[in-house]
Amino acid sequence: MGEIWVSCPICRKKVIYDVRNECRPFCSEDCRKKDWAHWMTESYVMDADDPVRETDNVVPTVDCD
Repeated sequence: MGEIWVSCPICRKKVIYDVRNECRPFCSEDCRKKDWAHWMTESYVMDADDPVRETDNVVPTVDCD
């Protein structure tokens, strides 16, 4: 099985999605903390009026370029 590469949700750097990367899906502890800070300051919000759909549980396609 090949390596799975994903983009860091914060800086978009390509990183290997693997159990050895303790920060996954982030590239670093810094990006992981930035994401946490966005949640804690309510920069990220979830729309409470948006009902959960069956398609919400679909695994996203990974770009392996």
